[in-house]
Amino acid sequence: MSGLSLMDQINAMQVAAATTSASASAKSAELNKEIVKVRRKSRDLEEDFFGMPSEEAADIKKTFREFDADKSGGISQSELKDAIAKLKSTVMPPDRVLRKMIQFYSRKDFMDGKELDEKAFHELIKAVKDGSFNKKIAEEDETLNQLFEQIDVDSSKSISHTELRAALDKVPKVQRANYAVHWERMLGYADKETAEGKEFTFDAFRLLADDIEAGKFE
Repeated sequence: MSGLSLMDQINAMQVAAATTSASASAKSAELNKEIVKVRRKSRDLEEDFFGMPSEEAADIKKTFREFDADKSGGISQSELKDAIAKLKSTVMPPDRVLRKMIQFYSRKDFMDGKELDEKAFHELIKAVKDGSFNKKIAEEDETLNQLFEQIDVDSSKSISHTELRAALDKVPKVQRANYAVHWERMLGYADKETAEGKEFTFDAFRLLADDIEAGKFE
């Protein structure tokens, strides 16, 4: 470069600097792309393992510990209800929905399926968020509605005492509630006044079915 004029040397230095800068920028851009790929892969791995980003999983782990009031390692229906009651921004679900939360996601080999362990609690939170829990509730309601329509033989949109007794008589004794003992109490769920007496609307029938399932008529 000694044979060049001062201006030629300056120009050559500027071109070299620009080339170096462009090369550095290109390398920086490639590095940034690799960082983004690594971060995306990390997030994907988190979602594969936890079903959600690790930060969110950590929050749920903390929530689980707070909900587990007796520190048994599991969350019961009553603990779930008490914890939700403390969340001012959350509407309390009906008892039947709380029971389904336990029923759908608990493991039979943990607390006889009566409590949610930490993994089950994660699955419940994920299901509530993605809508699959509500879908399962809706599917159960539809199945129950089909049963209601079968029992309602006169298609009156309500079930009479006679229709209910006839339906229960068809259930094997080992599977039915002991309605001979609890019959009067069961009739107390009827909520529609008719000329023949009170009958069960779908809501009343669903409440009765839920309480039978919950073991209140054993």
